[in-house]
Amino acid sequence: ARVFHNVAQETDAEGRPPKSVEVVVLGGAEMDVAQAIHQTIAAGIQPYGEIEVVVKDAGGQDQTIRFSRAEVVDIYVSVTVTTDALYPLDGDEQVQDAIIRYVGGIDNQGAPHNGLGLGQDVVWTALIQAARSVPGVQDVAITVGTAPNPTGTVNLGIGDRQVAETTPDKVVVTRA
Repeated sequence: ARVFHNVAQETDAEGRPPKSVEVVVLGGAEMDVAQAIHQTIAAGIQPYGEIEVVVKDAGGQDQTIRFSRAEVVDIYVSVTVTTDALYPLDGDEQVQDAIIRYVGGIDNQGAPHNGLGLGQDVVWTALIQAARSVPGVQDVAITVGTAPNPTGTVNLGIGDRQVAETTPDKVVVTRA
């Protein structure tokens, strides 16, 4: 989650009303998110966002809680590894999972990984480091992008309201 405050007396550039807070979240059931915001927001502060949920306060009164969802940015990675005899039989999957643990997403076993947080850029050299963490990987060539068939060898900027994610089908591993 990421919280944006507008403490000014006028609407800010993002459209948040005066004296408001916008919580941008990834995951979580809407009611659970709304309850958490309701329990932590100060009196007099207006919750702002695209999603609206009604919760009951301690007195049984309806309170409207608003928040927004993070925009998921799909990350595509093409990895070419040079390996030695220590490279395991499932080495390609291990490389995929190492990259998924760094970026965030669902790995080959179906396990979720938080990886990078909201607004954190994908660092190209960190992808290389993740791939090299697998035993038997001697050298790595990586391209990365936000579309299939990535060609970039630079960092990918992720906006304040975005989060990077990937999955095994978006991380293609080949051996040189």
